[in-house]
Amino acid sequence: MQDRAVSLINSCYMPKINPALSAAILQMPKDKKDKLLLRLIAKDALLIKQLHFDLLEDQSGVEERVDEVKAGIASVLKEAEKYRFTPGELMMTMRSLNARITEHVKVTKDQLSEVTLTIFLLHQAFEIHLSSLQKFSADRSHTFAEYVLRRTDFVLKKADKLHEDYHLEFADTLQKLLDFIHQFKPTAVLAKELGVPRHWGG
Repeated sequence: MQDRAVSLINSCYMPKINPALSAAILQMPKDKKDKLLLRLIAKDALLIKQLHFDLLEDQSGVEERVDEVKAGIASVLKEAEKYRFTPGELMMTMRSLNARITEHVKVTKDQLSEVTLTIFLLHQAFEIHLSSLQKFSADRSHTFAEYVLRRTDFVLKKADKLHEDYHLEFADTLQKLLDFIHQFKPTAVLAKELGVPRHWGG
């Protein structure tokens, strides 16, 4: 509902180019159009990253980018461990890290790495912070548990749609994530309510 509302607002306020202006722009000299294009591109950081990937890297750069995102996720979560984050603080950190994954997918259009990176983020949160999380009450952990289960449901549906040849890329880590979910009581309760499996068959 919120995304639809934002789209509606944007459509109402985003300036439209009328046909006459479009035709006039297309008739501009090439050098002027090129300068205008570069000026407009410079204002859109995501577009710059997309063009860099499409024009200078191609799909061969995806694996390196995935490794960089994984390294960033692990580094941030390990640093957070020093500060003994509450479940809520950990959840907010995970949401910020998930934004990096979203940007990666927008740039590369790679569905496999969306699955592997999301699983990696959720698994690392448990791997690094489980002992700290267990010190908090179920009430303090409820929001964190809800977030984890929403992302897990999302990634399970995405994983099921991928060709089985790709499953080896993430099957072990996904199973470890499910083990953590059913081991940690706040997520285990929600997992049972939502029907999240204990084992992923691929």
